[in-house]
Amino acid sequence: MGLIYSIEFALNQLTGYYSTKDPSGLLTPILAFSILGVTALSIVNLFKKYKETHEQSTLSWALSLLFVELALTFIIMENISYTILGQPDFGRIMSVSAISCIICGVITLDNFALSMTYPKYKNKLILIVAILGIISILLIIYANILGPPYAEVRGFVLIYDLNISYFILAYVIPNFFVGPIIFFYFASKIREENRPKSNLSLWMGTGLTCFGLGYVLTFIPIIAISLSFFLATTIIMYICFSMPEWFKNKIGWVT
Repeated sequence: MGLIYSIEFALNQLTGYYSTKDPSGLLTPILAFSILGVTALSIVNLFKKYKETHEQSTLSWALSLLFVELALTFIIMENISYTILGQPDFGRIMSVSAISCIICGVITLDNFALSMTYPKYKNKLILIVAILGIISILLIIYANILGPPYAEVRGFVLIYDLNISYFILAYVIPNFFVGPIIFFYFASKIREENRPKSNLSLWMGTGLTCFGLGYVLTFIPIIAISLSFFLATTIIMYICFSMPEWFKNKIGWVT
């Protein structure tokens, strides 16, 4: 264990509170378990729908949300490793696993977005997205192998060296915004000819934007902020894919 982490862990054991005194308090676990619950419902409904329809788009969303569910589970295990178990090395593994799952989820979502909107260009564009995702994962793994000061646990959060963070964000951010840009552009393009489909595309783009912002904000120590964006994503996607058709008709998202 590093000296800083050892002191933080000892203080936490003695006081029962995080030494950083995260102002989000109990909000963080409430948000985390809310996301797990909503996402689990969506995953079950989507896999049921896929069994009935065999639509690849439904399977893509089911797999993407499964990656999100796994990522959040890893994040919870990471936090427990740092604060309760006193196992920062295991926490690092959980952190890398969480980020890897999130990036895999984004690649899957981008693949779906391209398939639904511009299938002609899908193969070339998804290759670029996948390469960027792989590079970002390798950077994260490399930083953790090097250890401090490139990757260090502070305040029970894995903090990366500023230069490493810039590199990771430079590779990851394009991944997150390919999907939303496609959906927003597609929504504007078909606005006049098919307003319900345009509305659905607009809200899907909004959901993916929240997802991207949620990931970017994981680099700050107040976890509840990023979790709030993830919760917004799961609720929007649940409505888009799991709500009854009469409800989606009511709000004008489908024909």
